Amino acid sequence: MIDGDLQHPPEVTAQLIAAMREGADLAVASREAEGGGTSDWSVLRLLISRGSRALGKMLLPDVLSLVSDPMTGFFVIRRTAIQNVVLAPCGYKILVELLVRSRIHSVVEVGYVFRSRQRGESKASVMVFVDYVQHLLRLRADARASSAQPAPPEMENETAAAGRD
Repeated sequence: MIDGDLQHPPEVTAQLIAAMREGADLAVASREAEGGGTSDWSVLRLLISRGSRALGKMLLPDVLSLVSDPMTGFFVIRRTAIQNVVLAPCGYKILVELLVRSRIHSVVEVGYVFRSRQRGESKASVMVFVDYVQHLLRLRADARASSAQPAPPEMENETAAAGRD
């Protein structure tokens, strides 16, 4: 997934695909990885971004700590990691949903500098933030409910087989 407003440098896509070829289930372009950053964000935008990330990691620490930048919209995911997974993303932060619901075993991060917008307008608003918080709370409740239930039989077989290796 890559935004069409040119804030994500398309040339990073080759690095993400290379990571997938080397076996990653998820390759994430991150503003927080080595070589990453933001071009000309205001202090307010930086605070909102970091605050949103911190809130997500507070509510879903085991999942959102898998990547340094769970708010990015620039990533590639292996089809088998999401095959037969029911997704119900809220808003445009689909990576958060994928990190919670998919079967990701290996993650590679590639640093990139988030560019200034060339076209269009920001989707950010108070309502988007409220939707994000509601989504985090729903994912947290879903994650807790699924961890309280026994694994389906096919998962038990996979776990048992993995233990024999």
